Amino acid sequence: MTSPVSVIRATTAFLAVLALIAVPAATAQTTGKIAGTVTDASNGQGLPGVNVVIVGTTTGAVTDADGDYFIINVSPGAYDLQASSIGFATTTVQSAQVYVDQTTTIDFDLSEEVLEGEEVLVIADRPLVERDVTGSVHRLNAEALARTPIQNIDDILAQQAGVFNTGYTAYLRGGVQTEVNYQVDGTSLNSGLISDNWQRLNTTSIQEVSVLTGGYNAEYGNAMSGVVNVVTHEPSAFSRHYGGALNYRLRPSGKYHWGSNMYSEDLWKYTNFDLG
Repeated sequence: MTSPVSVIRATTAFLAVLALIAVPAATAQTTGKIAGTVTDASNGQGLPGVNVVIVGTTTGAVTDADGDYFIINVSPGAYDLQASSIGFATTTVQSAQVYVDQTTTIDFDLSEEVLEGEEVLVIADRPLVERDVTGSVHRLNAEALARTPIQNIDDILAQQAGVFNTGYTAYLRGGVQTEVNYQVDGTSLNSGLISDNWQRLNTTSIQEVSVLTGGYNAEYGNAMSGVVNVVTHEPSAFSRHYGGALNYRLRPSGKYHWGSNMYSEDLWKYTNFDLG
């Protein structure tokens, strides 16, 4: 006969394994990656030991022997990257846009200097072809949401290709709402009962919305026609740029239903039904 102590130990071990599995999955759906190569501008060879940091943070990396670097677990948004090394001019790339589940490639060419010179600023451009995107993805970031009169997720979906909005529900690639998986910061909004999703999200708290309508990765499960992945602002960035803004709607008091009370006994008497 198994003792209670053994059962408790087995249950604890099982929950610990589930926690280890669940945490990386949530992280992979809410962050992106920055990678690239730092080279010597005079000969094009990779520079080892160069510090590459995200300006204003403590997040960064050091290039390897070939001059390559990568920074993982970066929240979506626009960042300034700075590369510095002794004997070379410090170079900064501005407005490097990071997207969820994608790798943003930022390369640096450092010039040698004898004396400390002026900082070099380069504006990052989004590539015309994103080589690490294998499916159909439509994205909107916080800046785009602020420029449009969008009030909720339904308005966002209505502007995307492959989406048909009837005013009552949105169809992605012909699939009804119950075939779409809505996620916020890696957490599913699906009820699990009738597969409906909670969609009333405050758009001022959103950093990026990704609408995946085909070819999405296996990490996005329980979806037949599409995935709507929402990533919210970091707390400091939200308060700094938006001042804790909040959208709300108010409906005055009044009667919004007609007929008998739904709990009235008159609705359940057999005399109200014509059984023929």
